[in-house]
Amino acid sequence: LRHANRWFRRTARRLLVDRQDTSIVAALTSMLGEQGQPALESLWALHGLGGLDAAATQQALSHPNPHVRVWMIRLLGDAKQALSSGQAQSIMELTQDPHPEIASQIASSLQRFPTNQALPILASLLKTERFTSDPFIPSQLWWALEKHVTLDTPAVLSWLTDADLWHTPMVETKLLTTLARRLAADPTSANLNHSATLLEAVPDESSRRQVTAGLERGLQGITLTSVPTRLDAAFGDPTRMDTSSITLGMRLNSEAAIKTASRLAADPDRPLEDRLQMISRLAEKNRPQVATLLVSLLQEPQVSQAALNGLRRFSDPKIAQHLVTLVTKTEPGTMRTTAISVLAGRKTWATMLVESIANGRCARESVPLDSLLVM
Repeated sequence: LRHANRWFRRTARRLLVDRQDTSIVAALTSMLGEQGQPALESLWALHGLGGLDAAATQQALSHPNPHVRVWMIRLLGDAKQALSSGQAQSIMELTQDPHPEIASQIASSLQRFPTNQALPILASLLKTERFTSDPFIPSQLWWALEKHVTLDTPAVLSWLTDADLWHTPMVETKLLTTLARRLAADPTSANLNHSATLLEAVPDESSRRQVTAGLERGLQGITLTSVPTRLDAAFGDPTRMDTSSITLGMRLNSEAAIKTASRLAADPDRPLEDRLQMISRLAEKNRPQVATLLVSLLQEPQVSQAALNGLRRFSDPKIAQHLVTLVTKTEPGTMRTTAISVLAGRKTWATMLVESIANGRCARESVPLDSLLVM
């Protein structure tokens, strides 16, 4: 096993394992304490002979040679068994190891550890913030997390109650959005409820944006026929929802999101940009209560133009009556021109506009040429 030629070492190891001669275990354990290649050769031989007892395992996990530590972690993962408390503690300590090979192997083996042991180790590795820019380790950590999301989603969501995790660079830049996307891409009732739990747990607006972005990506091309009550309720509190989250809720046909958007659109104390965005998204829903809201907003100069354009999507004759009245009472300008344009866009509404001109309520000269051409 100490031979300089790899073939000799490999052949010697194969013969020892083939013979299953456990009398050599003591000598191999002693060799494990050496430096360099002999330590690795003895580790592999001990594994093949079933001679890696608790003491040898701990010795390998704390070995000066990082490659011995890497291989011991791999062998523990390959066993697909629960770790002893000592082994789990040693691997937890190795998350602080500066060697990227160690972190990479821990990330790979986390998929094979039981969820209750893997998640604390994963948290410790994430909090080191040492390998955020590594080209491979962040993806390896996501694959480990995804494995346990599949096995035990509630445990993963409970694990995320650790507020410090939300602000680790790898969670902020990769894991959070990808987790939300993974849940939404398989929109079972359970996963949609888990998505609601994730939304409820976000500690700040930045994290909420990450979750929202992931959910939107996961739902691309998917049409939901119903929204679970918990997910619907998650969009009902405007103090916890930014405009992008509410927009996502409306895409999900969440009644709570639609009601929240309606409150925000009607609130004069909200930023104008938010109100305009809510008006635009609400108009896409084409619901009677939305039409009522938009008509009421015609009286507010800041949002009246957006409300008028939103009413283009509706066909209720009562709306046309409001618009005709608006045309007859409004001074020449953008507001009246837009109202006439909206009326001209529908045959029945255009007829009502023409009738108002015929009976003298509206002047013929007030109708622009482009609107006449549309009619």
